[in-house]
Amino acid sequence: MIFSHQFYPFSYYSTAQIKIFARDLSDNGGSQNDILYLRPDATSDPYTVITEIPEKDLPFLTPDTFTGGMGEELLSEMTIQQLEIIGKKGGYFLKEAIKKAAKMAMLKGKPISRLKEYIDYCPAWQTEA
Repeated sequence: MIFSHQFYPFSYYSTAQIKIFARDLSDNGGSQNDILYLRPDATSDPYTVITEIPEKDLPFLTPDTFTGGMGEELLSEMTIQQLEIIGKKGGYFLKEAIKKAAKMAMLKGKPISRLKEYIDYCPAWQTEA
């Protein structure tokens, strides 16, 4: 089995470290978004960033984005269209992290029933290890 860090290199790092990488990239002429779109939880406004991620970058979100309480909140900001793209092109670990965040959000009474239903019944979201 291939471990998730081979597909998601930023899963090794804390949000503080991700911010440093993004700043260094920017200081050297690159775009911070090349990193921050993969780890929106490391931004100063993750709830806005999660809604602005280009379609081409959605399948490459780091699963760590959806762990903990912030993951549940970030999921609640996403759209069905974003989940559709992730369902078609995203990897197993990303889908599983989002499924877990959805389950926890529902247990806590967060208003994501439409997203959870999509994840539960859309064929593209039915994953196997």
